Amino acid sequence: MKKLIACVMIITMMCTTAVLGDEITVVENETTVTPYNGGDSNIDLYYDNFSTFDVYMNIKDGVATCLGMITMTENKKSEIELTLQRKGNNGYSQYAQWSKTFSGIGTKSLRKTKAVKKGYTYRLRAVVKVYSGTKVIEANAYYSKEHKY
Repeated sequence: MKKLIACVMIITMMCTTAVLGDEITVVENETTVTPYNGGDSNIDLYYDNFSTFDVYMNIKDGVATCLGMITMTENKKSEIELTLQRKGNNGYSQYAQWSKTFSGIGTKSLRKTKAVKKGYTYRLRAVVKVYSGTKVIEANAYYSKEHKY
């Protein structure tokens, strides 16, 4: 009986550790974020050093317009990295990439354009990093909706 109870306790602890481990190690959120927080108003995202993080991508006349924007609430160095990705047989791969660093409080944005080819699906990956000195203290990544062109 003691062995049975011990086994049940060990299995329960392993399951709990696995669940907590998954929650702790989540680094990226693969989600659709529309510009200016136009998403689901029932979901509030919480950040330590910025209040909003917006991702926007559109393709018109063979040109992809890519935008990443944050509103910093703390006087820290931040970085926005945009990666335009193109879908191929093995999934998405980098098509173009840009980054820019900022400092201070307020709205920071990175907007770039890139010519794209017809017959492919594209999406934008945006990463924001906040630094204390040279150490990254907060980082988040989001993806735009897929755009077929």
